[in-house]
Amino acid sequence: MVARFAGAVQQAPVDRRVSRRCCAGRRRSTDDWSGTDRYVRPHFQLGLSAKYRMTPNIQLFAEMVNLNNAKYTACQRGAGGDLLPQLEEY
Repeated sequence: MVARFAGAVQQAPVDRRVSRRCCAGRRRSTDDWSGTDRYVRPHFQLGLSAKYRMTPNIQLFAEMVNLNNAKYTACQRGAGGDLLPQLEEY
């Protein structure tokens, strides 16, 4: 299960947004040569973004993703334990 929550405040000329992405762990089917399914381990990420409209034609934008430094781990289940084909750290 994947869920995304966001809260935003829009007050001209500044817009602010906070988001949270939750992954309770899930199975992803793969169509590669291995023929096995990939499992994503549970994790959650926090993010912030902001926009500032300087003029009607110019806008500044900033975005920060994965503020809590959550690890994304995908593994394949095997008889001897989990195999780790993908680990992402930012």
